[in-house]
Amino acid sequence: MLEFQSTRYNNLTTGNNLMVKPKKVTFFTLFIFILLYPLLEGISNQFIPVGTKYLGLLVIAIWCLETVQLQYVKIVTSIPLFLIYIIWNAISVFWSHNTGLSVDRVIEILQVFLLYWIILDVTNSKEYLIKLMEAYFLGIFLLSLTALFNILNGQTFDGLYNRFSAFGYDPNNFGILVVSSIPIALAVYSLKGKLWLGILYTIISIPLVLSSASRGALIAIVIVLVSYFFIFIRSFKKGFAIGLILLIGIILTFYFVPVESLTRITDNINDPSAGGRTQAWQLAINLGDENPLTGIGAGSFLSVSNTYFSSVINVHNTFLSHWAELGILGVLLWVCLWLLHFKYIVNTKVNKENFELKIGLLLSVISALIGALFLNWEVRKTIYILWGLCVALKVLRVRRLDNFEIKKETKN
Repeated sequence: MLEFQSTRYNNLTTGNNLMVKPKKVTFFTLFIFILLYPLLEGISNQFIPVGTKYLGLLVIAIWCLETVQLQYVKIVTSIPLFLIYIIWNAISVFWSHNTGLSVDRVIEILQVFLLYWIILDVTNSKEYLIKLMEAYFLGIFLLSLTALFNILNGQTFDGLYNRFSAFGYDPNNFGILVVSSIPIALAVYSLKGKLWLGILYTIISIPLVLSSASRGALIAIVIVLVSYFFIFIRSFKKGFAIGLILLIGIILTFYFVPVESLTRITDNINDPSAGGRTQAWQLAINLGDENPLTGIGAGSFLSVSNTYFSSVINVHNTFLSHWAELGILGVLLWVCLWLLHFKYIVNTKVNKENFELKIGLLLSVISALIGALFLNWEVRKTIYILWGLCVALKVLRVRRLDNFEIKKETKN
């Protein structure tokens, strides 16, 4: 009989007698998925539609088979909340202004929800957690190589003279995606005693982020670097590392990043229209005010915006899009999901060795929140992967499994 393991009860989550066999095959396919999805999505958007659909379906199928075979699955507080959120999105199809877009949105939410659940379910040790975090930033690094290629060859995004990005990525999405990977890279390499690799990764990332000329990415990277400065200011070695990152990052920025990209960032700071987003924000507010209980239907803002602006535009703010599309219940559920995952990571008690792991995940989630505030990240995999990693760390701590060695688990 399938066993549902809840993290809410200590008698179910501690003790060697409750150590379960890891879902190794699922973990392996999940690792490959997280490693490759950024690059595959870019290739699909720009060249050929290889996508991540079939690889994702493979992960889900293997997870289902191993779950039935091993007869256990983890349940955390966020799972029921997620299910309510999904159900409300699905119900909104009945009054949606565009049924097709709403059905697509529900399917996308189901996919990222399963990705999230699989991450927290298969991460049974600190070793697994570290490996998934490695897959996350290494996958983004692979994507970043295409951005570096574009910069060196003068290939701007979509013909714009002052913005660069990776293959198949909007500069705004790419910039914040890279920022979200920096804290994880620093945390993992610091735990492995190879902080210099994390520093190198960060130094390379800074000019790539600034070359995107994204206001949101600039805010995110400032938050990350300033946070690390104050966290590590008491450690001469790590404080020196942050100073070195800033110095070399600035030098590389002025050497590689075109002046036009930097000028666009400064111009945007003084732009009261937020790059034209204020019109979309106002429309979303108005639509929510007109339909406060139900909204206009999940994912249907695009079709409605075409009526008002004679062109298809996005909200560029996931909280306002939830208000417009799902009403008060939708936006409350979305806010609760964010608050719950911040609570997970903030309240996770870790030892001194794992403190940087916690900080890395926290700052990465904050970076993703910037994306949620400025971009259309309702179903962006970045958010759900980071949320899953945060819950995985929390579950490991509740199970007292966070003291494992990185390369090899200790056996009692």
